[in-house]
Amino acid sequence: MKRIDKYEGLYGDRDARPDAGYIFSELLGTRSWKFDWNIEPHIHPSIYQLFFFEEGKLTFLRQVSSWN
Repeated sequence: MKRIDKYEGLYGDRDARPDAGYIFSELLGTRSWKFDWNIEPHIHPSIYQLFFFEEGKLTFLRQVSSWN
């Protein structure tokens, strides 16, 4: 089974440790191009994510299970 990476902050940033009241907002394209628009499965155990889409198509995969 492939290991799923965990990020405390932003995807790809292993050193980030945002404060509890931290709010971050950016357009998806701001950093996604750095990963050739291919974001590997990952989790953010300490943050919530909201996505707003105005147009276009995407494939959004989610898994409903418990993470230890």
